[in-house]
Amino acid sequence: MRIKTDPTPHPKLADPVALRRAQGTPSQGGAPGEVKQVAASSDSVKVTLSAKARELAATSEADSDFDQAKVERLRASIDRGDFKIDAQAIAQKIVED
Repeated sequence: MRIKTDPTPHPKLADPVALRRAQGTPSQGGAPGEVKQVAASSDSVKVTLSAKARELAATSEADSDFDQAKVERLRASIDRGDFKIDAQAIAQKIVED
């Protein structure tokens, strides 16, 4: 099974003005039903993480049970189309838990 994803957002969802228009939501300061276009000041946003957030991020990366090599092997197997699902093993694990 192969699943393709399209990274391009739907045009109406990518444009906040079009989304407001589709929802019938007035823009800031407008009357109900009135939609105003608002120009974006820039295309970038600066985000600053707190010390605690940086600490948690570092801890989660170090303590992760995430096996990148296994993920890559599984991804390659899925891409080749030879990934087999063992329904019996899955059922056994469900019963054990």
